[in-house]
Amino acid sequence: MRAAPSVRASLDGARPEQVGIALLHVLSAAALAAWVGGHFELWPQPAVVAVGGLWLVAAWALGRRLARSALPGDAAYLQWDGQAWTLGLRSPAGLAAQPTPLALARLVVALDLGHWVLLRLYPVAGGQRWQVARASRVGADWHGLRVALVAQAVPAATAVSGPP
Repeated sequence: MRAAPSVRASLDGARPEQVGIALLHVLSAAALAAWVGGHFELWPQPAVVAVGGLWLVAAWALGRRLARSALPGDAAYLQWDGQAWTLGLRSPAGLAAQPTPLALARLVVALDLGHWVLLRLYPVAGGQRWQVARASRVGADWHGLRVALVAQAVPAATAVSGPP
C-alpha cells in the first residue's frame, strides 16, 4: 500500500459555520418565544415584543459565543507530511507572522459531504477540537487533502471507542 502524498491545505476561520450555529440558536429562541407568547396569549403587547427582541439578541450573542468555542477560527492550515498531521494556529492578536504548529496525535473524519468535511482533531498535548475544511478555501490542494484524509485519518466508526 502506498502512503498518501504530503499536502498543506489552507483553512479559514469557519465563519459560515459559526453564523449557521448562531442562527440555529436564534431560531430555537424564536420558536420558544412564539410558543410562550401563544400559550399565554401575550401577543401583541409592546412590552412583550420588546422583551422578545431582547431575547433574540441574547440568543444571537450566546449562539456566537458557543459557535466560537465549538469551532475556533484560529486555524491557518492543516498539513500531512507523510507521517504525521499538523495544524497551524494563528496567534490571537495576529502578532506572529508564522502560524504556530500544533502536532496532532489523531484526526477523525466526522462528516464528509464531498466539498466540505468536519474533522475531529486530537492534539498530542491532549484534548480535542473540531475543524472544518471546504474545497472553496483549500483550492488546488483539495484532492491531495482528501486522499490523505481517506488514507491516514481514523474512520469515525472506530473513533467512537474513546480518546487516543
